[in-house]
Amino acid sequence: MAHPILFEMKFVQKESNQGFSLVELIVVVAILGIIAAIGVPYYQEYLIKSKINAARENHQTIVSFLKFQSQRCSLGQKIDVANTNGQMMNLSCGNNIYTFRNYINAHVYGTMKNPYPPSNPSRCRPNVDNCMPPGYLNGCSILGKDRWGMTAIIINKMYTGRTGEFKVCTNIGPSNINSQAGEILTDIVRFTPNDLLGY
Repeated sequence: MAHPILFEMKFVQKESNQGFSLVELIVVVAILGIIAAIGVPYYQEYLIKSKINAARENHQTIVSFLKFQSQRCSLGQKIDVANTNGQMMNLSCGNNIYTFRNYINAHVYGTMKNPYPPSNPSRCRPNVDNCMPPGYLNGCSILGKDRWGMTAIIINKMYTGRTGEFKVCTNIGPSNINSQAGEILTDIVRFTPNDLLGY
């Protein structure tokens, strides 16, 4: 006669070798399908919001950088900017407001990335229409999905008294997940150059 404990151990071992039934597998697959159906839209919305926040931060970084370098120019100091390859340089402000704006554009091109992967690979930086060579945006008409994450730095006004005004516009992306147009942020930066910047 077999010992009761050994019999019980053999019974437990036999039970543990059984696999899942078809019904159990169907239930698990159904639960995973429900979780995916609920989770995917939330994840897509999360990705869009994170890209919107990144584009908003890019905009604020560009505006702050433009203000800081404009102040340095107004004091007659050299400015620290990157070229289109991202190499930092210490330059005089140039001989006019357009040269200064080109320095800022090159800096943005060389140091910042567009948070949205471009549908057209030629639009690969925040402030350019094409990458080789960089053709900088000259206006704030940056609506449309292919312009999400893009920034235009334009000379908005030129005043008497040797002052000017830059306008910085950024398409931060869609206001909601189904939108195509994108929301535009706009900031104005006053510019008072010293004698190096005549126009």
